[in-house]
Amino acid sequence: MESIIKVFILSYLAYQTYKDIREKSVSLKSIIIFSLASVVINICMNKISLISMFLGITVGLCVILMGKLMNDGIGSGDGAVLSSIGILIGGKMCLLVFILAITISAAVVIVLLTFKKVKMKQELPFIPYILCAYMCILI
Repeated sequence: MESIIKVFILSYLAYQTYKDIREKSVSLKSIIIFSLASVVINICMNKISLISMFLGITVGLCVILMGKLMNDGIGSGDGAVLSSIGILIGGKMCLLVFILAITISAAVVIVLLTFKKVKMKQELPFIPYILCAYMCILI
């Protein structure tokens, strides 16, 4: 069952990555559906504790707050996606995914800036880095 949950999360992140790259937005409807399904899975399977689930949600909420404080340096959708996966993976893992995603994105952006493929103030999608970070953790 654990493998099914991992595929569920990967599929969700892949879909949100597609939306983020193509439309520069995320699907609120899919965030709500995924979040509700995650709560049901957690309750039925007793996968993680309620405290860990709420800490996972809190990581995403902190990202949203950070984005607001930094004048939308990171989008609310990114935080909402992190909150939604935090329901299934818990607070520690969600924080790890976020830190790894920031690290990967910083490395990629440095390379892109070095080769003048992006400009300094250019907006880039962040959810692909969340997907990449989650995949790295699974490996």
